[in-house]
Amino acid sequence: MNKDHGLYKFNKRSGYWDRQRSVTPETKDQWLDHFKKDEPEEHFITSKNRPKHNPLKEDAPANGAGGGAIAGIGIGGNGEPGVSPKRRINIFRRKAPGALQEKSDPSPIVPIQAVSGYSESSVKKGRFAGNDTFIVPSDTFFRARNEKKKGKHWKTYIGEDDHGMHIREYAKRNRKRPIILQCERTGAMHYARYGKK
Repeated sequence: MNKDHGLYKFNKRSGYWDRQRSVTPETKDQWLDHFKKDEPEEHFITSKNRPKHNPLKEDAPANGAGGGAIAGIGIGGNGEPGVSPKRRINIFRRKAPGALQEKSDPSPIVPIQAVSGYSESSVKKGRFAGNDTFIVPSDTFFRARNEKKKGKHWKTYIGEDDHGMHIREYAKRNRKRPIILQCERTGAMHYARYGKK
């Protein structure tokens, strides 16, 4: 065993001469000559225990994300599942332009007693089936009668006037009670919320 060339080095911990794992530019030719004796050069390049002088050149790594194997990381149109255009339109339609403006310009939430011009006496109440009814103007009644769309704010249906604020406070205080609206012009009634009692 020829210990003076760069194929072996002395391991102080074990006390043995070990095969050198790292190849320096000076010992590269010695390594190539040593392994060419019994193996062709292709094996030398791909062998896992030997140094790689000529690393393999490949287009993409095996675990690359460019092929679209990993969803949701934003690789192009083919690799990214994303949101379908039809669903994107539905999401935008749900969020009314008014709701988008509210996000950019939030108004502070003020307690009902601090609202100027609010008075309990201006809101008329009635009774139906053992529950309170709120007598509201006809435009508020017909707005609330329409189907509530997902994502729309309650203000678009009830409003922010005295009636709306009073109904809102009642709904917060009595979570399990129904909210019944009555049109002041026609007397028609509508459940804005069904109760749990």
